[in-house]
Amino acid sequence: MPMITLQPIRTIALASVAALLTVACANAPSGTLEELPPLPAEPPATAAEIHEPEPEPEPEPEPEPAPLMIDLLRQSGLHSELLAASERAELLDLLSPTEEQPRTLLAPTDAAFAALSKRELRRLDRPGELAAQIRRHVLEGALDPAALAAATEVLTIDGEALPIVALAPEAANDASGDDKADAAENADATENAAEGSDADADADADADADADADADAEEQTTAQAPSLAIAGLTLGPVIESRYGRIYVVDALIPASKSGKTSKTSKTGKTSKTSK
Repeated sequence: MPMITLQPIRTIALASVAALLTVACANAPSGTLEELPPLPAEPPATAAEIHEPEPEPEPEPEPEPAPLMIDLLRQSGLHSELLAASERAELLDLLSPTEEQPRTLLAPTDAAFAALSKRELRRLDRPGELAAQIRRHVLEGALDPAALAAATEVLTIDGEALPIVALAPEAANDASGDDKADAAENADATENAAEGSDADADADADADADADADADAEEQTTAQAPSLAIAGLTLGPVIESRYGRIYVVDALIPASKSGKTSKTSKTGKTSKTSK
């Protein structure tokens, strides 16, 4: 079988490539590279093509904390005597509970202090008696109405047990009627003071607006406590405070000679102290 050599094929291929290069050079435009037209510039990116990072959503603002207990007492207009007595006894810190030491306050009104007999006032003037009386109104923990309704007694910060009694409907209605009478009396006093004021109409309008704002704020923090009595004191409205609760009461916890609370009657009222 005769051998086929690749030399003629390789020669023919090289000749074909050379011919193609010659034709290409002949058809190419004359001139140097500098004379060739510039390449077209890329078009600017459109807004749709620009991908900017989306802004992160702003965090939701945290709810404002409830007012401090001592500030609520100052704003109430009903507890100036309690604040003054606490200051005299150097116990204002008890009216400022903390997250570590939440407290509940049975807050006697100014009317409760005004109703004290001369004998009780003399007792409170004795060394240590005023402080002991105030401390008996401060309970351990921030006790809500549901917790009180389910309990039979509560402990003061000194460990004294105070009995809880559910009021009969008649007693609850009597307490409600007393509250309404006090509210009407306060309203009459406010009206008389307004009539005697020399403030102009603009000042009155501003005062009304402030009163409306205060009423709205009080509505958010004030609720009616269940029909209960603690150590003979009928619980009034409950006010939410920071790290605690305030229950408005219309009397002071009576003290017996043994240092224990007096027993509560079935109606939830204590016997009156003789003058």
